[in-house]
Amino acid sequence: RAFRFFPSASVQFYKPEMMLLLRSALFRASMWNYNTSYGQRLQNLTYRNEKAHQGVLGSSFKSAPFSLGRHAALTKTQLCLYALLWIAGRYGIERISWYCTKEGWGDEADDSFKRKFWILLRWAEKLTKLLDFVNMIVFLYNGRYASLVERLLSMRLVPGYRSMPRQVSFEFMNRQLVWQTFAEFLLFLLPIVNLSAIKKLFSRHIWGPKMKNLPNGTCPVCLKSPVNTPYTTDCCGHTYCYYCIRTSMEEDAKFSCLSCGRKVSKIQWQRA
Repeated sequence: RAFRFFPSASVQFYKPEMMLLLRSALFRASMWNYNTSYGQRLQNLTYRNEKAHQGVLGSSFKSAPFSLGRHAALTKTQLCLYALLWIAGRYGIERISWYCTKEGWGDEADDSFKRKFWILLRWAEKLTKLLDFVNMIVFLYNGRYASLVERLLSMRLVPGYRSMPRQVSFEFMNRQLVWQTFAEFLLFLLPIVNLSAIKKLFSRHIWGPKMKNLPNGTCPVCLKSPVNTPYTTDCCGHTYCYYCIRTSMEEDAKFSCLSCGRKVSKIQWQRA
């Protein structure tokens, strides 16, 4: 949203670079310092080095910043590899796929290097998705590693604090209930309200005095003169375009003439 006023073509072209900078900044401010992201910290979750917990539990290790000394902190090697695979790797794959698609490597001859590389890239993407699916099934079974990168680097999400005072923010809860109720009320009300009639009501009060001074040969709806296929109203005999007056009467059964303000019951073709 911050770049919505910039040319869309330029934003889309540089989007991978902008996402790379944003992810890198978030990683440096959260994962590198606290072994957890901001969202995970709000859920009382932190990463721990699972390899350090496979030996004797009483062994000495450097504790994670957000764990009260109960969990081994991630090593700098793990953090660097995580940034390399999860941040730089995603950027590299996006850029390589974009370049290959732009240059049309998939349309090259079957025995060319570009075509073989394109096929290899597609198979690598399919294999990664398959491994992600298998990892998700395993994660649902034992709850250890939520992603392939975490499994490869032995980074496990665990509770940061074993026991925490359960404080319920009733102010936040009340705000959520009010907004949810208000949203449901709007979803119920909007289909019932005739927005077109309300719009015409405001337009009548705003533009009504000007419409009364229009000459009879000008349509009050589209302001076209001379009127296209002229039809007159039964209330004051003002002339409208047939399409304008018929559409207005179909949208609003109680349509009032924009010139005199009285209800239009029927219209009649004006003979030349």
